[in-house]
Amino acid sequence: MKKYCYLFQAREKLPLFDRLRTEESDCFVLYFRNNIENDNEFYFPNSSWSQGRNKLLEFAISKNIDYEYYIFADDDIDLQLKNGNGDSFNKLHELLDTYKPAVSFADYWWHLKCNEYPHTRKNEGIRVPICYDACMNIFHKNAIKVLLPYEDKFDKISWWWSQELLNHVSWDFYDNKLVQFNELLLVNGKSDPYPRDSDLRQLNRIFTEHYLPSIKQTVKQHPLYPENRSFELNPDSYIHDIPINKYKLEFLTNYDLSQEYWTKKIEFWNKLGYKLK
Repeated sequence: MKKYCYLFQAREKLPLFDRLRTEESDCFVLYFRNNIENDNEFYFPNSSWSQGRNKLLEFAISKNIDYEYYIFADDDIDLQLKNGNGDSFNKLHELLDTYKPAVSFADYWWHLKCNEYPHTRKNEGIRVPICYDACMNIFHKNAIKVLLPYEDKFDKISWWWSQELLNHVSWDFYDNKLVQFNELLLVNGKSDPYPRDSDLRQLNRIFTEHYLPSIKQTVKQHPLYPENRSFELNPDSYIHDIPINKYKLEFLTNYDLSQEYWTKKIEFWNKLGYKLK
């Protein structure tokens, strides 16, 4: 049975493509520059980063395969083992099977401490931060139905903001099943130019207007996007045995689903044959 679904956005033929097509994993690639089309690869030009990831998700769901994890990544990522021994993707699968996270990711240069490179940090097995970079994100099959699709409404201003909204929502739902694997290090190269407004005041205003109105009083609310990204839970707080699909029990109670942020998600999944309400 195929458990892992890799979803890449790429400029040209992806070097990892054949490596990630195994007995336990599939790989689908969206090309935004080169016109490549076949059963597992397709062309989607003039698309934003968020639009591309949403199109990849639709493409993967259309295959009607019950993947356990959906692994989104950019084509310039390099997933490395910090100890340098073994296959980094095999190790990723091992860690996913061990911890069963709702959302997970590898260590990355700005995670937790913006000015501290991961090689210099204490190497615990996992960390539980509230913010994580978008270049490679992994979602359990139940978690995607509340966290995705990505919000593309603000792409003309900044491609970063869809990820910042996702950070907040994933923290609200899955704070202690949000895991960084410290044995893995993610490195990525230079990207093409794209909208990247980093004005935190404007982001917080949009977050307040676009997402917070959908939260009812019963839901915990954490601070708006912090300038200091160093906040984290103690790794000992990670919970192995709570059901990842617990959102189904809380969804209608804790959120006003008539708000735009949720109606777009509901419409997306309804079109794919999944009823969230």
